[in-house]
Amino acid sequence: MKNNDHDEDRVRKLKELEIEIKELILDALTIEKKLPGRLSRVKELEGETAKAKGDVVKLYGKLRALNSQTTLKIQEIKEIIELFTGEFFQNLTK
Repeated sequence: MKNNDHDEDRVRKLKELEIEIKELILDALTIEKKLPGRLSRVKELEGETAKAKGDVVKLYGKLRALNSQTTLKIQEIKEIIELFTGEFFQNLTK
């Protein structure tokens, strides 16, 4: 009787394993079907990323140019203020 129970238990476990294996195979087939679409999406995202990276580089260049222009304008304003204050004080001492 013990052998029979043991054999039934083994058969039940084997059937459970068989079901698990079939489920895994179905999962693998499902993934395999979706894979080409996902790979093309990955390539599409890589292209979008490369474009965005290029846009960031361009914007950074523009930002640096604006920063340089701003620095020059600030320097011009400082020079004008210095001239104005110099003339103002000279007029006070006349």
